[in-house]
Amino acid sequence: MELGNTMHDLSRLGAVAFEAAPCPIHVVDLHSGRLVAVNPAWVRYFGHPAATAIGCTPGELGLWRTTPTHTAEDSPDAAADRVGSPAGSQDNWRVVAANGEGRDVLRTSAECLLDGRRHEVVHLLDITERKRVEDSSRQRAMHDALTGLPNRLLLDDRLHTALATAAREGRQVAVLFIDFDHFKRINDTLGHAVGDILLREASHRLSQMVRRQDTLARIGGDEFVVLLNGLRASVDAGHVAGKILQALAPPFVLEGHRVTANASIGISLFPGDAADAQALLRNADSAMYAAKAQGRRTWQFFSAETNERALVRSRLESDLRRSALRSEFVSLYEPAWDLPSDALGGLRASLTWNRVGAHSVAPAEFMDVADQIGLGRLIDQWMINAAFGQIRTWADQSRFGVPVCLDLAARQFELAFVDTVRTALVRHAIEPRHVEFAIGESVLVTDLDRSRQIVSGLREQGCSVVVTDFGCGYSTGRYLRQLPLTGVRLGPEWLSSAREDLAGRVMLRASIEFARAIGLRVAVDGVSTSAELDLLRGLGVDAWSGALLAMPLPAAQIEARFDRTRTVVPFPARRAGDGFLSR
Repeated sequence: MELGNTMHDLSRLGAVAFEAAPCPIHVVDLHSGRLVAVNPAWVRYFGHPAATAIGCTPGELGLWRTTPTHTAEDSPDAAADRVGSPAGSQDNWRVVAANGEGRDVLRTSAECLLDGRRHEVVHLLDITERKRVEDSSRQRAMHDALTGLPNRLLLDDRLHTALATAAREGRQVAVLFIDFDHFKRINDTLGHAVGDILLREASHRLSQMVRRQDTLARIGGDEFVVLLNGLRASVDAGHVAGKILQALAPPFVLEGHRVTANASIGISLFPGDAADAQALLRNADSAMYAAKAQGRRTWQFFSAETNERALVRSRLESDLRRSALRSEFVSLYEPAWDLPSDALGGLRASLTWNRVGAHSVAPAEFMDVADQIGLGRLIDQWMINAAFGQIRTWADQSRFGVPVCLDLAARQFELAFVDTVRTALVRHAIEPRHVEFAIGESVLVTDLDRSRQIVSGLREQGCSVVVTDFGCGYSTGRYLRQLPLTGVRLGPEWLSSAREDLAGRVMLRASIEFARAIGLRVAVDGVSTSAELDLLRGLGVDAWSGALLAMPLPAAQIEARFDRTRTVVPFPARRAGDGFLSR
């Protein structure tokens, strides 16, 4: 009697717990696969009346298990026969409420006997928000934040899978390594915000060139990788590379700027070029550098020759990093002659790299590499400090009261550079009149408002600013009147053109007269013959430099050669801040 009362009390307690439970619970008859009971929380959660739910299968009510091959996008009918998980199990399910809202639940079940029949009691815990957070975290971990493309982590996973499948089916896999040509120039001239827009737009174009079974990934900076699955012939990879270059060819219009984004592509193949994922990527990277060496905007298959070039490139990068840390660079100074006074008028600073075990390396041979491995700005700063330090030394020795001119790279020409110069002037305690900066016309015309701020900031400090590459097709020169420049410097190509024909000489004369008409002094680089010098004298050029005078030399040799030569002392006759290319 007491046992009977206890069982009755427990039965009543179970019924109360079933009705009062805060989580949805339903009971399924395992013989028929249909619901025989639901609690109030279940009714509230799904929106189905109890009378409607009882007698239905879970699939008919929109409950089905989430598996890699059966997802929330599948119809409930496809899972109508899924009565449940094994009794006592716990797994994730996808459910759909009466209003059509999809939700994720953790499903826990337990088997029991009711009236001699096997039943399953199912508890559902809503995990929609938790799953959303998990999916979001997984998305962020496996995808590039800027473009939304797969990142290196996801690429590696898919590449390993692709190689295993290709080995099993006897097919090829191709990896295309894509690197944009001169992308840093875009960041340096237009800003990183525009560079980011370009990467997003370019990734959209690239995505149109690959099949759904392939993978386009961004693995860092301006580097993208295309994984081509199941190729029958290597020529197909070359065909895709060609389509990618064609897709990137039309200019991008970004924030009002027309930007061309060419690329170089390296291709490596499995199993011919490499047997594992990392080697395949490494070889594609090597082939990409070979494509750049071929003139850029092209593609190359991996070969033993490209691998050797990649090793040379790797050694160059390693040596450059070591030299940057040890400051294994040497400043050179090229003299410029002042024609009106027939004396030394200035010194143009440049840089050479004394690479250990090799000949001296000019900036044209290593600065592109330095930019790509993130050393460009470090070397720029070294150059400024070296030149400013030399100016200080010469001032202490009462030597060379002429300006030293430093050429600025596009990456340096930003508003922060004005503060950099101000700090360097104070640190080295030198007069601004001894400093001149030269910047290319192509950089100046990119953003006239920004150029005006930077040039004005340098001029206000007392430094001179001249423009190089003048008249090389970027503009008509009209912008010169909008900037507080002090002079122009014409490159050797002007002399080359003047030697060829009358038209070249007329253009040279017109450019010189235009610059002088708006109050700018004119210098010409690259003078190598007396005839060229006579021509410049006749045209009224203010200063010249080139092999006829001297090639760039270390400071000690400049001192030995010009110490006893008359030099122009530009102050106070010239305004503070004016240099040898200035009025």
